Amino acid sequence: MKTETIYLEDLEASIARGCTAPHCTHEHHGPVTKLYLHASCHPHAGVDVCFETGSGQLAITCRTCHRPIINVGVATDPAGRN
Repeated sequence: MKTETIYLEDLEASIARGCTAPHCTHEHHGPVTKLYLHASCHPHAGVDVCFETGSGQLAITCRTCHRPIINVGVATDPAGRN
């Protein structure tokens, strides 16, 4: 999967666009103030999050078909703590 940097402003803009869950009636939540990642292929299936040593990223995939949703880059600790 191609890795692309996502910035704080990108996430804030996603929230501002509102709920994007397919077939959501929006009755169970109020104004959208949080971003939830779900698979567009199987929105109610849940997700798997995997970190492989040395990869530098969390891979988030659909629990049903394992289609990639997003890869999240993980930064090293600038203080050098273990």
